[in-house]
Amino acid sequence: EKLVKGQHYSYSDMTGIVARSMTTRIGTWTVVFDSGAGDTKWGTIALNTSTPEETIAKVRARSSTDQKKWSAWEDLGKEAEIKTTPDGRYLQIETTMQLLSGETSPILKDMSVSVK
Repeated sequence: EKLVKGQHYSYSDMTGIVARSMTTRIGTWTVVFDSGAGDTKWGTIALNTSTPEETIAKVRARSSTDQKKWSAWEDLGKEAEIKTTPDGRYLQIETTMQLLSGETSPILKDMSVSVK
């Protein structure tokens, strides 16, 4: 495909080794939950992940009453009670999946959030 006023170059091989070595080994996904009610007391976040050896799955959360001003991030584990995040209608959750070495990437299958 010719790009107008641009140069286009791509290299690949049939084994896929070039593509695999050039791709990122870390990814982040962020979602905002809306409880529909002000001052929601958030409970726990549970991640259902596949984390082979040499991979990491991290999660953190923060809250807001209006989606304009957010609290500080709270670092959490795979199944963690939300302790320091203030009450609020909205809960923003950020998950980071990282492949440290090897070939098999971590996978986030699903996530659940509870309220108190």
